[in-house]
Amino acid sequence: MNRKKLVSVKVVFNNSDSLIIPYEYIGVLQFDSVMGGDLFTSEFFTSKLLVSIDRNYISSTDEYTAYAMDWLRDLKNILYVECIYEDRRGRIYIDWFKPVLYEKGDGGKVYDPQYQNHNEYQRSKINNHGDLFIEISENAELDSIFPDDVINADDFTVGECRRSP
Repeated sequence: MNRKKLVSVKVVFNNSDSLIIPYEYIGVLQFDSVMGGDLFTSEFFTSKLLVSIDRNYISSTDEYTAYAMDWLRDLKNILYVECIYEDRRGRIYIDWFKPVLYEKGDGGKVYDPQYQNHNEYQRSKINNHGDLFIEISENAELDSIFPDDVINADDFTVGECRRSP
């Protein structure tokens, strides 16, 4: 079977808002420990997501996208990504639930992931050039994967480290 080219990646947040990132702005897109279906059956689950987004995407889009990019960086609320190929789509749900202490209205406290509005596993940072780096993993190692001295070098571009599914 001839595998078709990745066209874009749709990032869906836990409030159902989404952001579509064209492939040319994606540097790294990597999933580890994938379970469930495959890209041909369209839905599966991963315990790790690693993605980098080029600075030019952030500056070349509309106001909504700039707001959504802030969400990517700050709010830690990616629910799933959808890889959009020329001939199909594949949804990859992200490891999300880590119980957090929630204070209920009656003053009681409970450890329950249903009250969680952010992903405790998500880490992100922006380099000096404006490129965005995100890792979602229980044992996130974002700083060792994208060391500051490398990503802040004058000649660094996200495209240099391109990997995708």
